[in-house]
Amino acid sequence: SYQNKLKSVYGSYSPKVDASYSYNEFGDSASIGGRDGYPNSQEIGTISVNWNLYNGGIDSSNRVIYTKKVKQTLMQLEDLKLQIKLQYKKALQEYKVAKLNYESASKALESSKLNYEIVQDKFSEGLSNNRDLLDANYLLTNAKQNYFNAYYNKYLAIATIKRVLEEIEVQ
Repeated sequence: SYQNKLKSVYGSYSPKVDASYSYNEFGDSASIGGRDGYPNSQEIGTISVNWNLYNGGIDSSNRVIYTKKVKQTLMQLEDLKLQIKLQYKKALQEYKVAKLNYESASKALESSKLNYEIVQDKFSEGLSNNRDLLDANYLLTNAKQNYFNAYYNKYLAIATIKRVLEEIEVQ
């Protein structure tokens, strides 16, 4: 719209021509007591030409204003494109990290389950005490919590990528 406004500013430098033509008829016809001797019709043609030679600098200042607004809008658009590109790259990196965290949390959960089973078997055989069993239970619970957090972060990263891609499609 600023580009169109800029183009319209140049129109104020052009002359403005107004032409009109009118045909007036006086009376329908000549009648007995009517208008004999008067003209029956009249034709009027007018042409007016206006040319703005100087408008107090408004036209030139509007040209400068709209030129700068066009450049400003283009720069904002370019900035928006770069921000979306950055968001996309950041979302991809977060997804890669979340995926690696998920894989390591899965392996840690498996090893914690195995450790808990070993300690529980030792405890049932009397080879281990309560503290070892509580420690193994704590490690298993902590591993489960890390696993679910990694799972959540992985799908949160996927949702972020989808949101950024929707923004790109809109642009």
